[in-house]
Amino acid sequence: MPTVELWAFGLSLMAALATVPAARWTARRWGLVDHPDGRRKMHRQPIPLAGGLGILAAILLAFFALGFHPSSHLLLAVAAKKQVMLVGIAAAVAILVGIGVADDFQLLRGRHKLLGQLFAVGALLLCGCVVRRLSLFGIDVELTFLAYPFTAFWLLGAINAFNLLDGMDGLLGTVAGLAAAAASVIGMILGNAPLAVAGAVLAGAILGFLCYNRPTASVFLGDSGSMVLGLLVGLLTLWAFTETPATFRLAPALGMVCIPVLDTTAAILRRKLTGRSLYATDRGHIHHVLLRRGLRPWSVLATLGGLTLTALLGAVFSVVLDADYPAVLGGVVVVSVLLAGGLFGWPELKLLANRCRHAVVSFFRGPGRDSARELQVHLHGTAAWHHLWRELTDFAAQSNLQSVRLDVSLPALHEEYHARWDRPHTPDEVLDLWMTTIPLTADGQLIGRLEIRGRRDEVPVCDRILHVARFVEDLERAAVAVTNARHADQPRSSEQSTIIEAVSNPAPASR
Repeated sequence: MPTVELWAFGLSLMAALATVPAARWTARRWGLVDHPDGRRKMHRQPIPLAGGLGILAAILLAFFALGFHPSSHLLLAVAAKKQVMLVGIAAAVAILVGIGVADDFQLLRGRHKLLGQLFAVGALLLCGCVVRRLSLFGIDVELTFLAYPFTAFWLLGAINAFNLLDGMDGLLGTVAGLAAAAASVIGMILGNAPLAVAGAVLAGAILGFLCYNRPTASVFLGDSGSMVLGLLVGLLTLWAFTETPATFRLAPALGMVCIPVLDTTAAILRRKLTGRSLYATDRGHIHHVLLRRGLRPWSVLATLGGLTLTALLGAVFSVVLDADYPAVLGGVVVVSVLLAGGLFGWPELKLLANRCRHAVVSFFRGPGRDSARELQVHLHGTAAWHHLWRELTDFAAQSNLQSVRLDVSLPALHEEYHARWDRPHTPDEVLDLWMTTIPLTADGQLIGRLEIRGRRDEVPVCDRILHVARFVEDLERAAVAVTNARHADQPRSSEQSTIIEAVSNPAPASR
């Protein structure tokens, strides 16, 4: 009977039930809270951002208490052999906690946060945490000079994937807790007691935190907590699926982090293919999409928890059967359910297919001179922005404009629309283009932007810009109607009907 693992789980659970409220009280006293902004952060009152600190305190207390267990000498022997690695883990966690707390106080920009993450991962690499060989379907590939970059990429990916997923009460804790429990099970299957105990301690601490983070949450993880959980799950995954000598089984490892990887991949595609910064925030993550589908928070947790469990079972059976196909099958099932059910991923697939199609056409036909390229993607929402977009592209075609790009983002009301129109041009023509960006506002709040490029001709550039600015009035009028809607997820009301009418029937612009 796995008494040590159960003891470890129980100790960390009880410790978290005490440390998380203490961390919550301390964070509130020091002003480390997340304030609602009515745009992206829709909770009703300030929530402390110290759940991650409570989890770390619980983990430390649990490992200290484990020292009194009769089997602790085995764990201490392993710790003695891995002192350097433990120092690296401690340094990495300390760095992530520091930059996470600073980010929660809004003292850092995205690039500074990434730099801190690189230092944390660098500490682990210097202490010997390196994957030397990959294994996929029985084929081993030596990484040679790519060993360090790959390991850094894996750990950075885990840190940021879990950080991005932290957008709904209980979600990240559920996904990370299930992954930690699966790592513990894998440790027991392999006879790896330290892995089993480490996974059990982490799972217990997360479960204790979830008692306070379930919908409606009284404490959030904060960036420090989400990044540290990502790092710890990434390390457990490396530990669980790295065989001697340093051979990393990629398929089951991806199964362990299936949902965070899918969500992050979709976010990167969505932002990159619409020309936005990778650091830009939106409400296009998987939990946001499921909530817009009408699911309640507990239903979203059950759905994503079930999908996570499916992928984790595939990873566990890959260990039991010593084969990669169960993990691949689990991942295929998860992706198929999300796509076939229309739950997540279709806007990103449309963007990717459009980019690939244009690349193929350009390769075989070369740049055309007569037809313009156009893309419209309603990432989220139902308002008929395309009517205003059609007016705008007609004007662009008649006014010798080179390109037009429209981005509308109303995350609090689940409206996000991206469209662009480009006329083919030669490299020489690029030097003769003018460009302007017009911010779109509603009730004093930035809700998007309109970017235009044009060719110089006999009409003054200022006149062109003034003509385009007339369309901005229509866009902002429609956006004001949308922002006045109190509940974006309720059935169409008379107020909602006014929104659609305003967007669908814009006032004619003077040409």
